[in-house]
Amino acid sequence: LKKIRPNELISINDRKYSFKNIVLSFGKKFQEDTILKKFTFSKDVKANVGFFKHSIKHNQIAYEVFTSDGPLAVLPAPNKSKKESTFIYSSKKSVSTDNLHKLINRYFNSTHGTINFHNKISKFEIIPHLSKDKLNKYFLIGDSLRSIHPVAGQGWNLGIKDIQCLSNLLETHDLEDPSLVKKFYSQRNVENISYLSFTSSLNILYENQNILTNSIIKSGFKVLRNFDFLRSAFIKQAMGR
Repeated sequence: LKKIRPNELISINDRKYSFKNIVLSFGKKFQEDTILKKFTFSKDVKANVGFFKHSIKHNQIAYEVFTSDGPLAVLPAPNKSKKESTFIYSSKKSVSTDNLHKLINRYFNSTHGTINFHNKISKFEIIPHLSKDKLNKYFLIGDSLRSIHPVAGQGWNLGIKDIQCLSNLLETHDLEDPSLVKKFYSQRNVENISYLSFTSSLNILYENQNILTNSIIKSGFKVLRNFDFLRSAFIKQAMGR
């Protein structure tokens, strides 16, 4: 990677290459300090991820339940029967497989019917971050650019928007435009920072429930219920539209 620079001749497997622009997408664990400066946020949160089959069709509906120990999301998994889903439970507290199964059955037995869990549950450390290209020579997309808390399920949507933004710039600007990389980041930074701030704040509210935070949460839901245009905008944003 240290040898890959725009408009410089490099050798890969005995062949010579030159690139006008370079896109990097290595995921959230990419740690090349000579290229990136990474700003990390809250730590000590782990996501528990797994799959389960159920007797009632999910009808492509996604669910999010905010428990006192962390958010629990159940999302439709790609299956022709529409009777398979995935769950993501994130919390600072460790949870046993048995208790996690009980938690999911408690909230989703009525919507999904009889639930049969897959054996494997994966655990991932959640470290929200923003990355900066030190050299202003690369386009970072996806989790290489930013990683947010999965509380709102927006990481995938933001990655798609990175690609859309880059595609639009390449259609309207010359490939050799020296300001192309800066324009890309200037267009993506506002949304990235907004989502990172929103998801982190939302998670803090639910992790630290008391009279004040409960009042804020209830007020927020009341506003969404009473104003159709706000509710519609919130749903469309959550769906990436």
